[in-house]
Amino acid sequence: MVKAALRTRSISTKVTEEEYARLEALAGGAGLSMSEWVREILIGRLEREATETVLAELLGLRTILLNLMFTQAKGEAMTAEQMQVVIGVTENWTLGTPQKQPTALAVANAGGSSLLSLGWGYGTGLTPKLTNNGNVTSASIVNSGSGLNTSQTFAYDLVNRLVVAAEGASGAVTSSTVCTANTGTWCRNYGYDAWGNGWVPYNFGLTLSPFTPVASTNFNSINRLLIDGAAYDNGLPNGAGNQTAIGGYSNTFDAENRLVASTIGSATAAYT
Repeated sequence: MVKAALRTRSISTKVTEEEYARLEALAGGAGLSMSEWVREILIGRLEREATETVLAELLGLRTILLNLMFTQAKGEAMTAEQMQVVIGVTENWTLGTPQKQPTALAVANAGGSSLLSLGWGYGTGLTPKLTNNGNVTSASIVNSGSGLNTSQTFAYDLVNRLVVAAEGASGAVTSSTVCTANTGTWCRNYGYDAWGNGWVPYNFGLTLSPFTPVASTNFNSINRLLIDGAAYDNGLPNGAGNQTAIGGYSNTFDAENRLVASTIGSATAAYT
């Protein structure tokens, strides 16, 4: 029987009254004393550090395998020169938040020259709306080969639904931002109703699909989309709700409401 190591060392630090109250609430929510909860957090961090090197190696192996499989799928053989390029490519991930979320990815060739640089930002602060709950609030993309260098910003409502997405915005982007020509390269607003139906009320710089709803009125009282010739079986408001037509497509369903065929023009896709 292995005897457990004795806990003979202690660690202390000072916090504000507000910080202490928040820590105490978190510990209580976990059913632990403050000291045991803090110890779990610290030891957990140590254990995660040990896994990061393994994760980096796995990501590198993943890159090599993806390139090999892509070449094979095209029916081509990978040359020794191509393989050397793949082996020489490195990925460096930065997990820069206390929750170990990815905040940066740097891809470089064997000579160390940057091929791709990605970055992500998350909500920060003390208020519920700004607390880091996993919502990505910003992103950056730099590709030196193509000359691409851009940034994107995202805003959410109080129930964490995306309400604004913009690229190259010159000013602050918030949940109340309305997308117009002065909001960057492209910008899109998203609206929702109480039943979860979504639409795009404002859009700049991007082409909307004709299947994209743009207002709450694009849905009827039983949450069916009514745009671009949309129709449903047995008429409205009764029927199973299967969408039999939209935008030139004609859909057929079986007795169990499963899609069995979809036709547009002379082309038909059948499902079994």
